Amino acid sequence: RAAGAHAFGSWTVVTAADCFTAGSETRSCADCAEVETRVISVLDHVLGPWTVIIAATCTTPGEEVRSCTLCNDVIETRAIAPVDCVDTTGDGKCDFCGNELATTPQLPPERNCLWNILGILLGAVLTVVFTVFFVRSALRI
Repeated sequence: RAAGAHAFGSWTVVTAADCFTAGSETRSCADCAEVETRVISVLDHVLGPWTVIIAATCTTPGEEVRSCTLCNDVIETRAIAPVDCVDTTGDGKCDFCGNELATTPQLPPERNCLWNILGILLGAVLTVVFTVFFVRSALRI
């Protein structure tokens, strides 16, 4: 160290910075007790996950917020679109609004599968091909 140079120690936080206020820290010279002070910049908000504060129903939109994990202030708010009517009781009425729900006839799962439909079509085509082949073969004998 050069002659007359200070022998400063490590920085010590005097006032911590937060999302609204700058902080400060100091360090002292071991030889002459001179003190240096510097500013700690204001911190950026750190956003947490979205939290639902009002659940959406079929009649009203909901709302969710994101808060800063450092200061807990709400930083963002957004709407949640209303959801479809729901009947968990099986009475044919929406649990939220009471509206009658239309029932749509459902095909049994084995008739609703694209693979089954394709299998049936492929089977029909193969049947026709083999029938024509064997009939033509039989006529040539």
